[in-house]
Amino acid sequence: MIIACPCGKKNFEIDQKFIPLEGRMLQCGSCDRQWFFKVNIIEKKTEKEIEIVQKKISDIEKQTSENLISNPTNVKIDKTPSIKKKDKKNINYLNIILVIIISIAALIIVLDTFKNPLTSIFPNINFLLDNLYQSIEDVKLFIIDLIQ
Repeated sequence: MIIACPCGKKNFEIDQKFIPLEGRMLQCGSCDRQWFFKVNIIEKKTEKEIEIVQKKISDIEKQTSENLISNPTNVKIDKTPSIKKKDKKNINYLNIILVIIISIAALIIVLDTFKNPLTSIFPNINFLLDNLYQSIEDVKLFIIDLIQ
């Protein structure tokens, strides 16, 4: 239930169970004004009716979801709340580096496999592949020295 201060500056949301039918004294937290508040029976009825309607809606939604689960179709039920969050994408750089290294190794294997047919297109491919192999060997020795 929303109660407005007589000064008009502040509105308060108060649970109905704290306001008896006879009414009670209230005090504004903004202007410190005190006044007697009595609940109108009409307001109580409408709020009770709203609660009943909300309960019926939740019961219908529950039955609908149970029916869909008991009668499976291609319809998917999203039970997650529809609160939009900013998704932070966690990028695992180690995986990216590993994929790049494996891709380069695969390229080297393919080039080495088709070295003879490629020499007609790229005459210096033997020289480039030999330099590439030597560079890989140097990197391997460097890593071994780092580990020791």
